[in-house]
Amino acid sequence: MGTFQFSADLGTHSSLNGNSRALATVTAIIDGTGSVGAALGPLLTGYISARGWNGVFIMLIIAILFAGFFLIHLVVAEIVDKFHKSESFEVDRLRQEDIAEM
Repeated sequence: MGTFQFSADLGTHSSLNGNSRALATVTAIIDGTGSVGAALGPLLTGYISARGWNGVFIMLIIAILFAGFFLIHLVVAEIVDKFHKSESFEVDRLRQEDIAEM
């Protein structure tokens, strides 16, 4: 799911300017990286589970913390963007009401 989010964000980035080849390249790199993680995760789980399942759960907790740490800035940016958009929408609506009253 994280790779999908990154690919979606890159699809709307201004530096690509509709360059579908660049977008495809970046998306392939991100998806490939996700595939490597999907391949290494079970391997690491098998290695850790040989010593006990508590280690597996600790590994998963650490992975979730890393994911949250790396994704929190995207969440905050999205919330701030939504707040600014709703704020500007309200200002535009008030201006239109003032113009209509004149």
